[in-house]
Amino acid sequence: MPKSIPTTRYIKVIALLLLFAGTIQAEESQGAGEVLNDLEDPVSLVDTYMNYKKFSKKFQCHIQVEKDSRYCVKIEHAISVREDNKSFIYATENGFALDEKNQRQEGHANSGYIKLFKFQSVGDHKVKLIAKSDSIFCGSFGYPCRDNFYKIGAGTEVGWVLNTGFMNQGISDSFIMIYAQINSKIQEVLGTHIEHNNTNTVGFLSDKRYDAFFTKITILQTSTGRFSDLDAWVTSTKPKSKKIKQIDFHTILKFNPKTNYYDTTEIEKFYDLTDDK
Repeated sequence: MPKSIPTTRYIKVIALLLLFAGTIQAEESQGAGEVLNDLEDPVSLVDTYMNYKKFSKKFQCHIQVEKDSRYCVKIEHAISVREDNKSFIYATENGFALDEKNQRQEGHANSGYIKLFKFQSVGDHKVKLIAKSDSIFCGSFGYPCRDNFYKIGAGTEVGWVLNTGFMNQGISDSFIMIYAQINSKIQEVLGTHIEHNNTNTVGFLSDKRYDAFFTKITILQTSTGRFSDLDAWVTSTKPKSKKIKQIDFHTILKFNPKTNYYDTTEIEKFYDLTDDK
């Protein structure tokens, strides 16, 4: 279940593993994507750049209108990273849903808000915008989905992993999305299921279907390209029927520079074999 993201934290290791059920665990980075401590607080630098106009004293965040929706947003966390002898800041703006009276909305159908930014530090306590994402609406109960920084490949660039999911009538689904800079924009480069589970449903399960699938995705540390290859492992629960086999499937996901995307077709096909499809 999505939950509120902790307050700003300084991340001193940024090579991250994508693990089973979407949890993310840090691994020491060896000489790449070094997080800088010699700059002033990157959150403060970005916050000054954003120049927010309307502040909520009650919620200690800024009111932002997106089409017909309102969100209470702030720069939740940011890191400074050295790339090609230049200093860059990666930042996440996120927030929770508000109603027309600027009160918090907590209905399960209400998504939260996230926007991703990359800035270059230009000195004199100033930053220059390099790239940003479109507004991303994800999460539930008004809260945004979880986000983490991670090193995208053999170089020093950083991207984001977003984790989200939902549950309905005993059926739960979890997803990850990876975002990175593509030209002058931050955009999604991978989006896939990492869990589908209907084992808590009652009354309509079929012996000829699978109750649950799980995908474990990890970064191949031997990758040499701008985007690392990703190791994907799909497993299922044991089927009730002896006529179908338990799934244990492995593949390597590669970034396609023509589409600027990881092809996940080989793992997504299994999620069509679950009991409720």
